[in-house]
Amino acid sequence: GRIWAGTRGEGFILRINDTGKAEKVSYAHLFPGEKAPKVRSMVADSSGIWMGCTQNNMLFYDYQSEKFRKYKLVLKDARGKETDLQLHNILKKGNDLIINGKGVFLFHPETGLVERKFSFPYSDFFSISRGNANNYWLGIYHNTVVHLNDSLEEISRYRIGNDLNLVESVCAGDSGDVWAAIMGGGLGHAYTATGKTEFFTTADGLSNNTTYSIV
Repeated sequence: GRIWAGTRGEGFILRINDTGKAEKVSYAHLFPGEKAPKVRSMVADSSGIWMGCTQNNMLFYDYQSEKFRKYKLVLKDARGKETDLQLHNILKKGNDLIINGKGVFLFHPETGLVERKFSFPYSDFFSISRGNANNYWLGIYHNTVVHLNDSLEEISRYRIGNDLNLVESVCAGDSGDVWAAIMGGGLGHAYTATGKTEFFTTADGLSNNTTYSIV
């Protein structure tokens, strides 16, 4: 009967009960003397909630203890500079977490290790979702969706139209196909079996071409 929500506020999330009353649950105490990060993404399992935050922070809220754990994610590039992972989305993969943002990464909470699994020049990855058979879909710029296998390796990619728009959200269909919410480009659709793509805009009856999410 509870809803958990991240906000633009610094240092807390919201716990909303079944009557609609919202309560702030603070994690600011984990960051004494500094500005607490903001929550960008969340995923829950049976024991608690994982939260991807700004400043490369990952938090876990344990339902039973009602306490937070903090993880600092560190991944350096070839020049030794720390990468801003951005943590736009999180998915559970066994005991590990798939993160997408400035690439696709696998985070191992038990060791704190962060692995870069996939990247694409000049593009962030703003959306990721599971497919129907141990695979994943990414949404990136250039009206493009990328298909990854269970090891987070690229299988194929599809460009839906010729614009440069960002794919804000992706959703696997029931027949090996994928749907894409395209920022400024309407609703996209790709068929993996044939490679055929199509898109739908206000000309096809959409109320607006700015689509943010699809389920």
